[in-house]
Amino acid sequence: MNDIDPSDLEKTLKLQLPQASDRNLRRFANMLAKPDAIPQQEIMASLLADGCDPNSLHAAILFGREKLIEKLPDSDRSTPPIHVLSRFDRMVSILMHLLVGGLESRLHTTEDRLSSQEQEALLIKAMVHWMRQGKIDLYNYFMEMPIKVQATVHDVHEQTLSVERSKSLVYTIAAGEYGRSALTILPGSDRVLMLEVAGAFRDRINFRHVRMSSQVRERRRHMRVQPDPPLDITIKITDGNILTGKALDYSENGMGLLINRKVSIHVEQTMDVDWMLFGKQMQSAAVVQWTQRNGNNLRIGVELIPNGDTRLELQQMVARTQRSIMSRLRMKGIPDALL
Repeated sequence: MNDIDPSDLEKTLKLQLPQASDRNLRRFANMLAKPDAIPQQEIMASLLADGCDPNSLHAAILFGREKLIEKLPDSDRSTPPIHVLSRFDRMVSILMHLLVGGLESRLHTTEDRLSSQEQEALLIKAMVHWMRQGKIDLYNYFMEMPIKVQATVHDVHEQTLSVERSKSLVYTIAAGEYGRSALTILPGSDRVLMLEVAGAFRDRINFRHVRMSSQVRERRRHMRVQPDPPLDITIKITDGNILTGKALDYSENGMGLLINRKVSIHVEQTMDVDWMLFGKQMQSAAVVQWTQRNGNNLRIGVELIPNGDTRLELQQMVARTQRSIMSRLRMKGIPDALL
């Protein structure tokens, strides 16, 4: 089989791909003309970068294929050898791969732009809401306990927010990251905006916007608190196995447990949990809601099913722990960000 003269191909390709640079067109013609040439993705990518139409590029590959078949002996033209056709199939495959990659890149760029525009729209809507209401709800978590405040808004700008200083606001900020931030849920959305202290004065605190994220939806129906230190617990599983562990947090109807051993516990499994709280021995049936393993450590979330007396005692214990947590928060004093 004779090779195709690349210069002959180049003349026709110039008409098919007028956007192609002379250098890239020459390289493409050489790739099409030589039966043993390995299809190169870089050459195809360069032609697309020149602005060549993908359909025209596809047609040019088929044109080169037909020209090469014409050079075959008469006996091979009706059924060309596989190695001849596979080269051109590979070129088409490379072209499709490049086009898909380009579309994915455009999709990601468009999604990023839309996400940015969506965030900007949510923020503008929130700014209008804060100015109209003259209030903003801020919160943080301290030892699993939500610390909240409704602050009076003074000034709202594109990237900053100024609110009236109060003792409750000081506590809320003290509970935040490094004692210098607060969170707010943007009105009408599930997005949370983190605000960082930009300046503190006698009567007001200035925040700047830090980042926006999706709100972690709270599945718990009751407020949980985090005992310090964690509570020692005993778990009696329905199969008769008895385990010991720690309660990392609790509410009047649930607990977050930690077991430091390899054991098989599954969702919806029932058990009995015993623990000592403020000198009182407590016991409740429980149902496993979720599990999470990390090496030998097993985290378990359980829903408690206490009787009436136990539930009342739990409510009292949670309230007592909440007061203890608030006392600890007050002892932190005014964070450095507000001094």
